[in-house]
Amino acid sequence: MIPVEEFEASYDRLLAPLAEAGTKLILIEPFLTLARKYGAQLLAADRMFAKLAATTGPEYWAADGVHPTPAGHAALAAAWLRLVA
Repeated sequence: MIPVEEFEASYDRLLAPLAEAGTKLILIEPFLTLARKYGAQLLAADRMFAKLAATTGPEYWAADGVHPTPAGHAALAAAWLRLVA
């Protein structure tokens, strides 16, 4: 596991040039701090997955609790499209 500061610095190196170029960014939780920093929209995936998991169980959406299953990716894609529509 890498320290939080190092993880954030890595994302800063990726996002800073995009933000400077005027790219509209959308970040998925847990990147709330970075979303604020770069004026990005935030897709609140944690809340969405908690609601979905309440009816099906979490393994359906993310078998290991972190990485989405095909159903989890479909849910993220649908949420993403609603956010940008």
